[in-house]
Amino acid sequence: MVPASAQVSLATANTSDSTDVSGKSQTATFFHRNVCFTMDFPSKRIKCSGENHLITSIAQCLGEGHLLCRDCQFTSSPPILTEKPKCPFDGTDIVDDIAETRSFRHTKIPCPSITTFEPHHKPACTWEGPYQEVKSHLDECIGIPDRTKLMMQGLQIKELQGKLTNAEKKQSTMIESLNQKYEALDQRFNQKLKQDSDGLMPLLGGTIGYVCNSIEAIDKIRTRLDRLEARTGNMEQQSNGAVRRCIRQFVAANLAAERRYLTNQQRAILTAGTLSPVASPDNTGKCVDVFLWRIDGFQSWLADAVSKKNQSYYSPAVYTTDCYCVSGQISPYEHDSGRSYLRVYVALWQGQYDKQISWPMSKIITLSLVNQNDPRKNEAVTFASDDKPGFQTPPNLVNTGWGFPKFLMLNDLDNTEFVKNDSLHLEIVLEDPLPRSGTPEGH
Repeated sequence: MVPASAQVSLATANTSDSTDVSGKSQTATFFHRNVCFTMDFPSKRIKCSGENHLITSIAQCLGEGHLLCRDCQFTSSPPILTEKPKCPFDGTDIVDDIAETRSFRHTKIPCPSITTFEPHHKPACTWEGPYQEVKSHLDECIGIPDRTKLMMQGLQIKELQGKLTNAEKKQSTMIESLNQKYEALDQRFNQKLKQDSDGLMPLLGGTIGYVCNSIEAIDKIRTRLDRLEARTGNMEQQSNGAVRRCIRQFVAANLAAERRYLTNQQRAILTAGTLSPVASPDNTGKCVDVFLWRIDGFQSWLADAVSKKNQSYYSPAVYTTDCYCVSGQISPYEHDSGRSYLRVYVALWQGQYDKQISWPMSKIITLSLVNQNDPRKNEAVTFASDDKPGFQTPPNLVNTGWGFPKFLMLNDLDNTEFVKNDSLHLEIVLEDPLPRSGTPEGH
């Protein structure tokens, strides 16, 4: 059975449903900032007492599907819904209706100030918005009389001050709690540090003693090494020359097969003369290779080369001591001015040891036209190879040569000091780089 009081309350709250013969709209009241507002109830389908509250949640019974205000359970007098609610119409269980609640909150309603205050109060508020935003609107509503508005603003200020005070109290409580935790952690850390330091002191003392003894031992070893270096210094200087001589002998003995290999490679290339290693000083402290390029029958070669314009001729390729494969390269060259020159280059070939040696080839290269009467009067030019593109790893059989296109005018070769017994001698010197200044650059 449904209590008679509940039936009366519900009948009063829903006088505008489909059975209402009067046709009048249901009104509801609610309090905001200690002011009781009256408003037209926005829905005829929802059963609500309409007394002193806004609807925040809607329930539905599992019987005939009545929609019930969930807030009446707590705020109406007498309550419609009990602690374990049943529908007051058919006695069935009720459940929260989330979809209906969401839809109801977005129902648009006019400003409650229109029905609450005198109908001719100016200015009248024209606001119309969602049901769930009515209280936030009333805080800014222009349709509320000034005295009432001031009272509501005072209460709002007090409410905000109360929230601020509560927030400060929570913050203060949190800070105090953090300080207590920090003090506890700091105390535990100091205790742990003291325990660890008490155990480490004996070990640390032993370690310091061991380090001191080690330093003394290292000093003694260093003194012995200094003495050994002094004794071996002279021996090293004496042995360097012998070691270099042995290396040269070993390279010369083991490059015979490579020379044959290079000869086979060069069969398709025009060659001129012979290229032979020449003894170089062993006391320079660096790797030096000297080769003498001898071209016999030079005049007949020159006449043939001039007739074949832009044709280069190579010397047989040889290996340097550090296993770079090189050759000389010459050709006649006629300048736009009408003068003819002898071009002299150094060319880098693919070799057997290209994957084992470092690139680019870094050498100081000197090209000399030998004065066969007086070697002190040789015509020589020098350049560094490490920054020239012709001395990178050869991608093909032979790189483009690098040297001097105007090495010597052909007219100067009439001098019998350079061409003697129809033989021309060119010297090619390759040595490890050392700082040089004032030397011409080839191209």
